[in-house]
Amino acid sequence: MDAELNPEGDMRSRVDRLESALSALSGRIDAMAGSTERPAEPPRARPGTAAPVPTRHEAARSTAPPRGADWWLARAGAGLTCVAVILLYQYAVGHGWITPLVRVFTGIGIGAALMYWGRRIAPAAADQPSPVALRELMMGAALAAWYITAFAASVLYHLIPVSTSRLLFLALSIVGGVLSLNERRSGLAIIAVGAGFMAPVVLSADAPSITALVFFLATLGGLSVVLYLMRGWQSVLWIAFLALYGSIASATGNVLFRSPYNLPGAAHLPFLNLSRISLTLLIVAVGVTFGRAPTLRRRLLATGSPRYTEPTRSLFIQTWLSEAGRFFKLFSPRAGALDSLTVWLITLAAPIAAIGLLSSAWPLVSDFAWGALMLVIGVIAFQMCASAGEADDELTHFKGVAGVLWSLSGVVTIGAALAPLVGVDIDAVSLGAVALAAAIVIGTFKGPRFIAAIAVGRLMAAVGIATVVFAEATLLGSPSHGVLVDRIRVAFSSAEVASIGAAFLAWRDMKRNTTARDATTALACLGYLAFILVDTRVLGAVWTPLVTASFAIAGTALLLVSRKNESKVVRLAGGATIALVIGRLLFVDLVGVDTIWRVLLFLGCGALFLFTSRQLQSASKQTTSQGA
Repeated sequence: MDAELNPEGDMRSRVDRLESALSALSGRIDAMAGSTERPAEPPRARPGTAAPVPTRHEAARSTAPPRGADWWLARAGAGLTCVAVILLYQYAVGHGWITPLVRVFTGIGIGAALMYWGRRIAPAAADQPSPVALRELMMGAALAAWYITAFAASVLYHLIPVSTSRLLFLALSIVGGVLSLNERRSGLAIIAVGAGFMAPVVLSADAPSITALVFFLATLGGLSVVLYLMRGWQSVLWIAFLALYGSIASATGNVLFRSPYNLPGAAHLPFLNLSRISLTLLIVAVGVTFGRAPTLRRRLLATGSPRYTEPTRSLFIQTWLSEAGRFFKLFSPRAGALDSLTVWLITLAAPIAAIGLLSSAWPLVSDFAWGALMLVIGVIAFQMCASAGEADDELTHFKGVAGVLWSLSGVVTIGAALAPLVGVDIDAVSLGAVALAAAIVIGTFKGPRFIAAIAVGRLMAAVGIATVVFAEATLLGSPSHGVLVDRIRVAFSSAEVASIGAAFLAWRDMKRNTTARDATTALACLGYLAFILVDTRVLGAVWTPLVTASFAIAGTALLLVSRKNESKVVRLAGGATIALVIGRLLFVDLVGVDTIWRVLLFLGCGALFLFTSRQLQSASKQTTSQGA
């Protein structure tokens, strides 16, 4: 009855009770959040984009703790203990206390004890790595003890064959790789991969089985790539890359030395050679895998799956990789990521090295075919760059650079195959190929996707023109400096002219599309110096007065152009050329040219200078009147 008579008071009491309940519930939620709150995960990069390079302060927060005295003492203690065990072992062997079989089992037991000790140590948390890493140290020492035991059992004591010892090395590498994945420790992975690839060297045989070696290398290579894809250990990928290509090159040499493929009349045998076929399959697999793995790692990491993690690096490694990533800003609008060095170098080198190994394994196949294959790979890279989704992505610019370099490699290889047929030196072919590739890239490709490719084209033009200057400076004073009728010299001169043209295109493109004035000026000066040197040699071999006449025309043309463009550099180059003309007239042509030609030369140069002076005065008056 009262509630009906006083509805306002009843409503106020209900609101008060509701507020008190909400306040209690909010307090409980805050208490629960305070006990279970975790730091938010950093945002993942979009698939196909490079992870940003962290700043120095961000890198310091994500790096491993500094290595203090405990870290060094742990490793020094472990090393001294191993030395003591080795000394005691040698003492016992020297006194004949233990037999070879006992020595082998002793090594196995020491490794098992170290592994058991390491497994008993509690692992450090993933977000708080141990500064000492004693668990990793013991496991690595155990693997090292087992590797040494397997080596001694076959090489020193001959208890097991070398092939069995290699299988033991492979098994130990797989075990070490699995341990490194579980423990998230790069040291274990480096020991496993490095010792595994050392097996063909330290466990060599008189007549090794190439097929067995291919299986061994393929397994180790696959293990290394898996470790890199899942944990991002760049050192592991570099070890595998260098060791695989080195081992394959050595195996290819052995096959060519022992194969009947090189004997006369045995051209039908290569396709029946199992060793050659297995090596070919391995080379193709290695080239494709290493050409794909670094970029695939980025895409897998961008998925956000907890299976693919970033490694913990020291501050020094973090800083070094950051600086290396910033270097690639020369080829893209922004700095690269921490793995840019691996992505660019390994991916660029993988197909080129693979094609080189294939050409060594199949010497009867013409280099023209391998060059055409390399050219096709470069064209595919260009197509991928043109169809990329984002123009500012680092991988997009990488594809453009890869297209340039792979295509250039193909063209040079094709030229090397054709050069002996036409009697041309390979140096001329290479220089001409660089000039042609630079001119095509600079003059054809436009747009933000090809910024990196154009930058590489400019760089190739600069390298080509620097090569011309160096070659001409080397030829100065030589007895063959004035020779032009030689076919090789004519081809090289043509390549030099092409390099000068490519440098001109690069200079014009840089002048319009870049603010790097110093680089543009340096390229212009280098190109003009190359023109002066080539002109002196080529026209000097025909007739000396032609050199002076060409210099006079070039100098006056530069002065006229400088008046229109108001370029100080062009004006200085023109003035220097005119001074050079006067010097040649007085000290070269006045003495070494016949009288009638001397008169005509002096008269022609004088008339040209007067005409140019008249044009410059007219242009100056016109500019003054327009300003008034």
